[in-house]
Amino acid sequence: MKAKGLGGVIQWELNEGYLSSAAAGQRNPLLKAIHDNVLH
Repeated sequence: MKAKGLGGVIQWELNEGYLSSAAAGQRNPLLKAIHDNVLH
């Protein structure tokens, strides 16, 4: 996103990406991937 000069990110998902049975830091892997790879 930054390299291409885009102004934002849209996340579209069918099941909201939340994993209630996962460990506390791994319950929302889609948001974590966006945070780690796009926003930083």
